[in-house]
Amino acid sequence: MKKTLKFTLIITFFLFSAYSFGQVQYNPEKPARPEDHKPFFYKYNTRQLYEKFSDDLMQRAANDRKEIEKINQLGKYKPKKQSLDEHEVPEWFRDAKLGIFLDWGPWSVPGYAPPGSEGDTGGSYPDWYEFLMDFTYKAYHDSIWGEDFRRDDFLPLLHGNNFDSEEYAELAVQAGAKYMVPFARHHAGWTMWESKYTFRNAVEMGPKRDILKELVEASRKRDLKFGFYFSIAEWEYPVITKERVSQWDPYEDMAIFHDGMGLIPRPVPLASYFPARHDRMISGKIPVKDYFGDYMMPLFKEGVDLFDPDLVWYDGGWGTPANSSRVPELSAYFYNQAEGRKEVVINNRAGAYLDDSNLLKFNEVLKSGEHDKLLELYMKAEQIGDYLTPEYSIGNVDINEPWEVCRSISPAFGFNWTDNEENSLSSKELVKMFVGIVANNGNLLLVINPDGSGKLSNVQKDRLLDLGQWLKVNGEGIYSTRPWEIQESEGNFFTKSKNGEFIYIHILDKEKTTIEVPNLNPKNKGAISILGSKEKVLWENSGPITRITIPESFKDERNWPNKYGFTLKVAVK
Repeated sequence: MKKTLKFTLIITFFLFSAYSFGQVQYNPEKPARPEDHKPFFYKYNTRQLYEKFSDDLMQRAANDRKEIEKINQLGKYKPKKQSLDEHEVPEWFRDAKLGIFLDWGPWSVPGYAPPGSEGDTGGSYPDWYEFLMDFTYKAYHDSIWGEDFRRDDFLPLLHGNNFDSEEYAELAVQAGAKYMVPFARHHAGWTMWESKYTFRNAVEMGPKRDILKELVEASRKRDLKFGFYFSIAEWEYPVITKERVSQWDPYEDMAIFHDGMGLIPRPVPLASYFPARHDRMISGKIPVKDYFGDYMMPLFKEGVDLFDPDLVWYDGGWGTPANSSRVPELSAYFYNQAEGRKEVVINNRAGAYLDDSNLLKFNEVLKSGEHDKLLELYMKAEQIGDYLTPEYSIGNVDINEPWEVCRSISPAFGFNWTDNEENSLSSKELVKMFVGIVANNGNLLLVINPDGSGKLSNVQKDRLLDLGQWLKVNGEGIYSTRPWEIQESEGNFFTKSKNGEFIYIHILDKEKTTIEVPNLNPKNKGAISILGSKEKVLWENSGPITRITIPESFKDERNWPNKYGFTLKVAVK
């Protein structure tokens, strides 16, 4: 059953792995406008997409909604919070500890965000570049790409010639990851797979390949669990309406949903549709009457049916009640189609759930324009999903509940050409951060950021490989562990085996010569050993305190099984 998740722990960031990696050196350079640049125009403009495809799409969407409803009527889980809360986090997720978050899309071509542009986190979000290029980043964009270079001009530059799905899956394995979550559908509205619901996809625009299919196949080949990243929001989407949106609207029957509004609902979340502005920023998006029902729901179902994910990683639920965006129906469908066949899990990023009365009030306030009351109502909502997913840094963590932090090796979500060795975590810092997360019952979903061609920087590769090497020696004290009564003391981190037979003490500081631990109670004289080493470990009890003496040879880090830290294994049963 679900409990209210609380969270605490301050962290930083990093990671990397191997395949025959590191042989070709690659350090990113500043992207630039091609000398032979030609503006991108899709073969159908928005008006033509509307006339040719909208009716068929909406009919297929209606059939998909009926199928979702049928599965949910017959299934164990219903689209209500109480029913969804009965779903338990599977053991495989709690055991996995490390996942790879592959952040790649059209934003990877410009690859830019100023350092620390997200004040709350100190991170930066290059994967918002397309949205911010017309205002926050306008001066930068105009100076590098030109005022005439529009959002969709990045699409043909996302060629992905160096994107090797097999290599990325192998890299995840070498890093020690147990699951991979590619950015299948970001707020930018570009899907990583060949979709029947949008032409704005990887086969039609960009690499001309079904990148998601490749990644899923490469992951499954290596027994990696697959996560389906799905944002329920989109920066803009064309919607069909018979009401005039404004007196100078050139088309009475079309408008733009969420245009320039940062994904947060407004009293009238529609803006005028102007072909000159929008047709080169929403290429391939087929207009519908109901963004959630006609587009987002069938798109989600398509991804789940095609790729059979083990995990759904929602995003984009900020400020929108989950039941307004049909998320309970989608979550119930995902649970029900997997029930009895495989264990699945969902994060908590799809927005909060309002009961029927508060949802009615929320919608009334939304229409009235009294925005100050929206937050008050929204705070009465409860998150739905199996686990908490803080980003970049963490506040208070309830270690009795599973959680996952997502964070990149550098401060950036998405490729940022300004990232370098200096603003990235060292391998030692990465290991320490990761062990601290695991000791507090968390997972790390580590972001990697290939550029528009599909290349990954050497800094990220090196970190991943170093973490993987550390895990090859010390993984017994990480995978399938649970938090002990002490999580951290004097820079050392503690975990315990699921059956409670062993306590693991992770020592990451070379200055340690002795360690004192209360309530450890080693089983016998030879109960303490070092993973990856044959050195004997001496210890003695003094009341409730166990005093452990680190072997003399370990004063020299060159004698450690791995230079980033070692692990004591203590038999206690």
